[in-house]
Amino acid sequence: MIRSGCLPRNDLGADLDVQHRKVDRQGLVKRVTTGTRLPPACWLEGLAGARVLLVVIGPDWENILAERAKLGGVKDWVRLEVEIGLARAAAGELALIPLLLGRETLPNFALLPESLQALAEIEVHRFIGKDADWQLQFMRLLDKLKTLPGVPPPRFRLPAGVEQPFRLIDQVLSPHFQDPHAQLGQLRETLAGGQRVALVARAAIYGMGGLGKTQLALKYSHDFRDRYAGVWWFRAESADLLEADAAACCAAVAAPQREGEAASTALKRWLAGQPAAWLLVYDNAEDPSCCDPCFPTAIATTCC
Repeated sequence: MIRSGCLPRNDLGADLDVQHRKVDRQGLVKRVTTGTRLPPACWLEGLAGARVLLVVIGPDWENILAERAKLGGVKDWVRLEVEIGLARAAAGELALIPLLLGRETLPNFALLPESLQALAEIEVHRFIGKDADWQLQFMRLLDKLKTLPGVPPPRFRLPAGVEQPFRLIDQVLSPHFQDPHAQLGQLRETLAGGQRVALVARAAIYGMGGLGKTQLALKYSHDFRDRYAGVWWFRAESADLLEADAAACCAAVAAPQREGEAASTALKRWLAGQPAAWLLVYDNAEDPSCCDPCFPTAIATTCC
């Protein structure tokens, strides 16, 4: 996905950058900074390989477009990017989404260069208001992006040099795992719902012993680990084991623990401040309520 356009140098631009970083952590965005100092081949190559082009239309978009037009050639990159995007969109090679940022009204497309007037025929996604409004609008945009052809599933992308916390205790996935009833997909759909609305999603895998509950959770942990900032399994047979596994997680992520504070409490507080979801698996939980001391209160995915 490529983002095109000129961001206002104010809170609106900063807000969009915050949302951009959230998408970037999921691996959906390739960011190409445009400008006269960038070799044209660089951003043209990025645009040629993009599946989505977001055209950011801010309050000063028309003025900036007019100023760039005076420069002509490749320096008029705002017009050139949109022209290429519109051509690829018409050919079915790319999805182009205009983003109306910090303004209530659409541009007067009739006053734009003829090569850009096709923008008037494309549905606009609006970013207006603040805080909760922006969050909701961003989540709707993200859901829309996930449905577009050619857009890969989102994955969490760790900062360079940072290793993902991944602990499965002593469980090993069987090479003979089978899923005849497509339970893996059902589990993914249930747990993905919490990530879409930034809530804690819970799923309970229950049944008699030997039915493959742990193997299903293991398969999910391996197949979807790149959707999470971290994956951590807890032994839920007893409160002591739960607390020991919470302490191990705190140590792995360097979560601060106050004097006399239970590790589970420190871990929940640390998770509440994280920007991306974790997958937490509570194995052998006879009663989900026994896991309450370690259940997160912010965005996370839990599987019992």
